[in-house]
Amino acid sequence: MTAAEFAQYNSGAALTAYLSQRDASPSVCDPKNVGPHIASVNEDDARDLVDGLTRGEDSPKLWRRCADALVKGLPRGQATVFLDAQAEAYKKLLKDKELETDKHKQAQLAALHQIFLERPPGIGAHKKLMAELTADLDVALEKERLLPTAVKYGEDVLATVDLERGRWNGKPVDERTLDALQQKGDEKLLMRFASRLPQAALRDQAKRRVIRLKIARSTFPEVQKNGAAVEEIVMQYGRYPISPTQFPPTRGALDATKVPLRGVLVRQDVFAQTAKLLGYAGDKPGVSVLPELRLRGAMTVELRGISKPVTLCGPAGELDPTPCIASEEVKLANPTAYLDRDGAFHFVEHVAEKDAVNLVQGGSNFVMPVAVAGKTMLTLNWGLWFERPQDLVFAGESPGERGPDVGVVVDGRDARRLVFTVTPGESPHLAVVEMADAAGYHVGSRGAQGFTGTAGYHGRDGHSGRSGRSASCPSTPGEDGTPGGDGGPGGAGGPGGPGGHGGDVMVTLYCGGRCDELSGMLRRNIFSAGGAAGFGGAGGSGGIGGSGGSGGSGTSCSSNGSSYSLQGGVSGPRGRDGLRGPDGPPGIPGRPGRVRFVVR
Repeated sequence: MTAAEFAQYNSGAALTAYLSQRDASPSVCDPKNVGPHIASVNEDDARDLVDGLTRGEDSPKLWRRCADALVKGLPRGQATVFLDAQAEAYKKLLKDKELETDKHKQAQLAALHQIFLERPPGIGAHKKLMAELTADLDVALEKERLLPTAVKYGEDVLATVDLERGRWNGKPVDERTLDALQQKGDEKLLMRFASRLPQAALRDQAKRRVIRLKIARSTFPEVQKNGAAVEEIVMQYGRYPISPTQFPPTRGALDATKVPLRGVLVRQDVFAQTAKLLGYAGDKPGVSVLPELRLRGAMTVELRGISKPVTLCGPAGELDPTPCIASEEVKLANPTAYLDRDGAFHFVEHVAEKDAVNLVQGGSNFVMPVAVAGKTMLTLNWGLWFERPQDLVFAGESPGERGPDVGVVVDGRDARRLVFTVTPGESPHLAVVEMADAAGYHVGSRGAQGFTGTAGYHGRDGHSGRSGRSASCPSTPGEDGTPGGDGGPGGAGGPGGPGGHGGDVMVTLYCGGRCDELSGMLRRNIFSAGGAAGFGGAGGSGGIGGSGGSGGSGTSCSSNGSSYSLQGGVSGPRGRDGLRGPDGPPGIPGRPGRVRFVVR
């Protein structure tokens, strides 16, 4: 299921199914993304999504990224519904007897907990539900009903709830509290204060202290030297972007271990002239979705005037003062790639066939040049494979119709694959065939099959026999019924129609120095064929024999004080069914058209 196909369903169940695939991107979970994405979430969707995590269908790491995007991107009411479903699952996991030993359940609980910690200020599950959760936790912790792992998370939930009321360790949080955390270097707790404190002013003060700690640890001398200015920039943008116009890029490098190594499989629908881009890994194609491409940390760029290579900027929430390049400054020169709101490159998975054909210009690779400020820094190359498409054989449409004349241009100048342009009329049909599949790929014109002959008529049904008269006293027995009449024979089926003749096929081959090899193969695979003969009409069924007449009924008589019976008549026999008529003869097969080759 591609991202575009998921978006057509727009449901929690479909999102769970999409995320269960290798290389699925959580970008679809951001309702504000440029590419395909979920549009809304109702209660059923929320339960389906949380079930996808707790049943183990989706990896906790990927699910967490998805849930984070949903909570931050959905309207407040829908985000609350989603958080309600998470709170219910959280309560259940805390009480799970297997939590202490089951690593998967621990990972699920950690994912839910992190979403709880990182949700935007003022957004949460319904107050009544949170009150019930915290009350249950208070009792469970006091009476020591929870296992150690659950205790750790439970205490953290209660502490976070207190923090959202402006208190920590039983005391109000003020700037002195923040100063003490900065002196201890407790960046992690300051980050939590920055996201959970109820007062915006204190949240900003916590952010500043996080930034100062990070500036103090920075390995960039220009950051250390201009700490105050850098702090203000990070407070404004959440990161420290460097302009590649002011500091021109000179060289790029890639750590290949930090980007996915994939191939692109092109699945063509040559009659609709569309194609789907999928991914594969390994030597042989195996269907998957295309992965997102995150260059942060994988690509580094040297900038004139900056002491060390830099990479792409991370999310604003990280408050990172490290010099970086905004993802908007990076261009991936591939027509199927686009930059989404999450700072990653994604790929258009459904394209026109003509755009898929243009990918062959990269040879055996799916080529992705990466440029910064208009200058190419490096080029990524993934494998490229075209799945064998449907045969392009065009036939007459109505029974016995001649096949269309077809023009075929075969570009065989690339030793790896053939490009077909097949024109059965005004609109060309494009297809790309790998050489490994070329020997079994067919193109041509075929006449339509002849029409089926008319069916023979049904034979006349036999008449019913006459019923015998009933017995009558004093001495007349019942009469026998008369026989039913025989059914008449069925009529003969009509002859089948002739098959349509094949159209003429004109082939132009650009062979690129392999003329004998390609010409011999294509002469076997490009053809014109007459249509099959029409079937003869089925013979008519014989008439049904008439039913025999019923025998007259017997009767009882009495005379002079004694009784006697008179016998009834016998029913007449059923008539014989008529014979089935003979089938009609088949038509004549159509003749093939001419196939001419021009080799260039």
